[in-house]
Amino acid sequence: METCVSTAGRRQSRHVYDGAMRVLLLSPEFPDTFWSFKHAVRFIHRKASSPPLGLLTVAALLPAAWEKRLVDLNIATLHEADLAWADFAFIGAMTAQRQSARAMIARCKAAGLPVVAGGPLFTAEPEAFPEVAPLVLNHAHAPLGAGPSEIVRLGERAVRPRLPVRL
Repeated sequence: METCVSTAGRRQSRHVYDGAMRVLLLSPEFPDTFWSFKHAVRFIHRKASSPPLGLLTVAALLPAAWEKRLVDLNIATLHEADLAWADFAFIGAMTAQRQSARAMIARCKAAGLPVVAGGPLFTAEPEAFPEVAPLVLNHAHAPLGAGPSEIVRLGERAVRPRLPVRL
């Protein structure tokens, strides 16, 4: 067993890591632009044009023992209880979601929740998010760590997964 200590913000509780980390997967809201299709999705009886596939892929790469909760702000609301439940927040965003992503990062930081961010927004503009570490740039494609120390070891400013060479 490994002991995890979080001293940021109100999350000053100490808990024992038993292999069941809680990861909150957050998909920022698309603004009312071409990317949101907010007006068109009503015609096909959906709440959003597509699911957050990047975050769902990351969820599949996380250890099976970890608990995962997805909140897509295009169809749901992020509650304080979600933030209190989680050990880490993973945010995946496109550049069109910049404003909502910034608001989500601020909420997570205010709640003392560590943030891991990836996707096109963070790959294109890693220097614009100094408050977030680690950033996962390019594509995550290998199973991610077995424990919280493996995430913390990612603590360099940016992690660039190596992509396999395809011929």
